[in-house]
Amino acid sequence: MNTPQERIAWLREQVRAYARDLALQALVSGDQLLKAEIMAAVIGFGLRCEAPAAERSTAWKLEWQAATAAADQALVTLQRTLWPMCRAQLPVDTIRRRAVELLDQNKQWLPEGLLLPLLAKIDAAARPGRKRHARS
Repeated sequence: MNTPQERIAWLREQVRAYARDLALQALVSGDQLLKAEIMAAVIGFGLRCEAPAAERSTAWKLEWQAATAAADQALVTLQRTLWPMCRAQLPVDTIRRRAVELLDQNKQWLPEGLLLPLLAKIDAAARPGRKRHARS
């Protein structure tokens, strides 16, 4: 790793999976402190490869931005895929398994404590007979 670009790419690669998981958790939970965990991880790896602070900062910002975009897309995919399943009133276990499959396909993970409330929100929105109110 001789060039700044190589160090930045290496740093991003080291935290990518963790960043994707934490960005999705932050999106679902609203806990924006989770991005500090990724910053700390990048700093740790950056010190290991003697990357200057500017490179560590660049790697963190770029990877968090990519992870946040992936989290947004994962949430849209979950909603679009699970909404019809909820609307059809499929069993909760079937819907949960499909949600986990979708997350696995995207190399993302949500703890049950966040996944189940998210599924409940999607289910509530998809429930037949739910009245839609016009916005004023």
